[in-house]
Amino acid sequence: MDTVTKSPFITGVRLQPQNLDAERALLGSVMLQPNVMAEIQELLQPEDFYPEKHRVIYKSMLELSSKGDPIDLVSVSAKLKEKNQIPHVGGSSYLTELLQVVPSAANALYYAEIVRKKSVLRRLIESAEHISQLGYGEESDVDTVVDQAQKKIFDISTSSSHRALSGSKVATKTEAGEPAPGPPRRIPATRNRFRPRSDTIS
Repeated sequence: MDTVTKSPFITGVRLQPQNLDAERALLGSVMLQPNVMAEIQELLQPEDFYPEKHRVIYKSMLELSSKGDPIDLVSVSAKLKEKNQIPHVGGSSYLTELLQVVPSAANALYYAEIVRKKSVLRRLIESAEHISQLGYGEESDVDTVVDQAQKKIFDISTSSSHRALSGSKVATKTEAGEPAPGPPRRIPATRNRFRPRSDTIS
């Protein structure tokens, strides 16, 4: 009988949210149109990518960008070879494949937004699992558990809102010319929120 092997990317037997086509198109777009990297890095961190090899490739791109070096097939491949990581990403042939699967490099920011949204959904799933474990800890103080649960969700919401607004292609003002709203405020937990009512129904 076949067995299901668990991995960091699987919850039960369901694959977590991801879009590998968008990730590949984005990485290829950056190598074809490196000037877009300044905006992409405002939206994404290496951990926003689903497979490890995409995280490694993107991290190398960030390093090249931080030094003002070109970001293309040759430079990315050289950076990965320098760090002995080229075999872990599928070799130079995989980098070439990334260039070939790009529908349009002009859509790089669109691909980046897809990748970001999938990452947020994965973080929500991970947080929900963590909150579930907190709920089973019956010996813990209820208000402390609620505070921890709220902080988990608040951190995701704040990070997502900040990065979405940081991209230069994302509107920062409303049509009326007013500043766009900032990240949502956290609603602090209040003590005795679960206090039972003293009145009874006769």
